[in-house]
Amino acid sequence: MKHRYYTALLLVCVLMCTLLTGCGEEEDIRKQADTVFTFSGKNVSQGEVFIYYSMMKDAYETTYGDDVWSTYVYDISSYASLTDSQSLATEQLSSVLPEDVLQNIINVKLLCMESAEYGVSVSDDELSELETAAEEFYRGLADKQISELSITEELITTVLMENVMASKTYAAVIDAAKLEVSDEDARETTFYDMYFGTVDDRLDGTVVELTDTEKEEQRKLAEEAYNMLINPVTGITSDSDTTGVTDVEELAEYLGLDKSKYYTMTPEEISSVYGEDICSMLYTLENGSYSLVTESQYGYHIFYMKALTDREATDERKAELLTEKKLSYMTSCLETWQQETDPDYAYPDSVDMTLYQEVIDSASN
Repeated sequence: MKHRYYTALLLVCVLMCTLLTGCGEEEDIRKQADTVFTFSGKNVSQGEVFIYYSMMKDAYETTYGDDVWSTYVYDISSYASLTDSQSLATEQLSSVLPEDVLQNIINVKLLCMESAEYGVSVSDDELSELETAAEEFYRGLADKQISELSITEELITTVLMENVMASKTYAAVIDAAKLEVSDEDARETTFYDMYFGTVDDRLDGTVVELTDTEKEEQRKLAEEAYNMLINPVTGITSDSDTTGVTDVEELAEYLGLDKSKYYTMTPEEISSVYGEDICSMLYTLENGSYSLVTESQYGYHIFYMKALTDREATDERKAELLTEKKLSYMTSCLETWQQETDPDYAYPDSVDMTLYQEVIDSASN
């Protein structure tokens, strides 16, 4: 059974890795015969779990394809992180989904509990749209699913409404936190490394150092190249034709330095690759300037600083870091709220796994 109409609504929950059910009235309820689990004194029925399970399952298949369930998850703390490499894998996604669905329900309930504090509500127009969506979802169910799991249009509407409430509350919580990432924290630097190697990478994987004579030749070539860069009228050698060599990239091509290229890196990455001394030196350069011939363990380098702060790359990284920061902040909030609300809940001990398996089987048909 497919519910493509609802994929967009649940897809946000999937990509946020278990962020986003239960904004109903506060009341203690005796455990019913179809209760899969109880959280904070509220029963969660087979029908409610089925709605979440089927929509999350459909969202995955819409995004990653129907064969996603054989994919292995290597970072189970973020179940959207998938890999085809079984050497890194721990579990197949199909075995991780059941716990994630229930945690998703709990997270939505927790967010709904916070909704009043942030002034979150669902408008009449939104409710009308959700009722229409619930009616369509209901029509897509099999009669057996409706009867065996006690699914009603009202229940579907409630689940959809709670997801909207949770999504709005999530946005409000994040907005109130005023999380930011600075240019300095997100900095990406773009530079050209004109590289004169003093090591030779062999086909068998071994690395062989050049002889002292060969190293000296590389150093001299680097010095001549530097002179050519800062004074283009100076030839590389007395009999060289350097006509048309106008910048560092063209000069590297002219000299056959096939391992020379542009790089865009963070300060941490630069330090890791070249060492702290070279990293510090690079950040003394100005945009459009060259370094002196600089020695590393790999050989000699002339660095051309294109952009100390590459605007496009830095903005991209800033957005990524801000997303990570928001997820980390919300995860911390949810963990705290869950401990305060129902510290005794634990998967699978708090779950009627027999009833849950009936839900999984029904959603898979």
